[in-house]
Amino acid sequence: MKIPVTAVLLALLTPFFAFGQGPLNPPGPPSPLMKTLDQLEPRTPIDAAHTPGDAASTFRITAAGSYYLTGNFTGEAGKHGIFVDARNVTIDLNGFTMAGRGGQSAITTPSSPPTGEHITVRNGTVFNWGSAIIVREKSRLEGVSAVRNAFDGINAGEGSVIVECIASNNGGNGLAVGASSAVLNSTARENGGHGIGASDASGEGNALISNCTFTGNTEGGVFVGRNSTVQNCSVSSNGSTGIGAYERCTIVDCVASNNGGHGIDANNDETVQRCTATLNRIGGITVQNRSQVMNCVADNNGQGSGGSGISAATRGFIKQCSAIGNRLNGIVVAGESIVAENRASANGQGAPAAGIRTTGGGSRIEANQTRDNIGYGIQADPGDIVLRNSAGNNTVLNFSPPSGTNIGPIQSPSTATNPFANIQF
Repeated sequence: MKIPVTAVLLALLTPFFAFGQGPLNPPGPPSPLMKTLDQLEPRTPIDAAHTPGDAASTFRITAAGSYYLTGNFTGEAGKHGIFVDARNVTIDLNGFTMAGRGGQSAITTPSSPPTGEHITVRNGTVFNWGSAIIVREKSRLEGVSAVRNAFDGINAGEGSVIVECIASNNGGNGLAVGASSAVLNSTARENGGHGIGASDASGEGNALISNCTFTGNTEGGVFVGRNSTVQNCSVSSNGSTGIGAYERCTIVDCVASNNGGHGIDANNDETVQRCTATLNRIGGITVQNRSQVMNCVADNNGQGSGGSGISAATRGFIKQCSAIGNRLNGIVVAGESIVAENRASANGQGAPAAGIRTTGGGSRIEANQTRDNIGYGIQADPGDIVLRNSAGNNTVLNFSPPSGTNIGPIQSPSTATNPFANIQF
């Protein structure tokens, strides 16, 4: 017996039709289908209606929040551009330019707490003001260019961060930050003061300066306070010292060249590694007591009759470095130092000197090569230990003193039998 197809379909669909369909009235009014303007742009525009100014500033921000420029802005004579009298404020310049008329600051904060901290400024250009931007502690600057301002470019308080900023042709320092700050991937060039200073008034630093360029500044390139790190930076053609550091700093993978002072001038307990200092007018790398310089190049430094490649005070540690063609000594250290596995050649270009020069006694001079220096190869204190070095073609003496109870015998390569012999060739 055949069952009609229609009957089968009705049997299958009957359970669905048997259930109720629920209430037909809606539970409430329909939700809006479009976002409000505040939802689309929750930030506050910086303008006369939303951030009215006063006698001292064109605009004034007095509440925490996020603010933005709506277009290019030209300042009023005798007034700050934006005065931020609040904490936790973000200002987006939106890629626009703030053009000043000299005198006052484009963006500034009160000179004392409690307001003015935790300020973020990003994405724009500030030029022709007094100082471009002055913010207090724990602030952040991102993607800002400060150009041709009368005084400093960007000045931020302790614990601040500057990322991908440019400070150029300002009358004062390009960048300045307080202690415990970081400056990353930024440039300071052709400013009337230092490229950057990172410390507080007492000399504390705890700063990180990384992947930055400092060039053509009238004074020094970089100065950092105690316990700071400078890494992967290029510092060239500044009027004074390229990189200056207070105590207990680390300087690694940097290039300092053509500066008017030392390439690197650091204080006590410093670590300088894998750096290059060339063609600096006063000297290459100078460190004070208990410091170490390793795997560095310090060539062709000095002017006239002065300027050594690497200089260290007492208890220095100089290892695996190159010091070639400097106007005075290649490497010079004071007492109780270690000088090992270095090459010091063709030094004394301005006045007779030495490839390696030690004073004060108690140092260990080992496994170095000194050649073609105008003066001495190794000029040691009689109280030093001098072992396993090689020297040749130095114009005065290869080794001075030539013998002593702490000095390995001086032998030729073909006849050397003593494992502590110094080789003369």
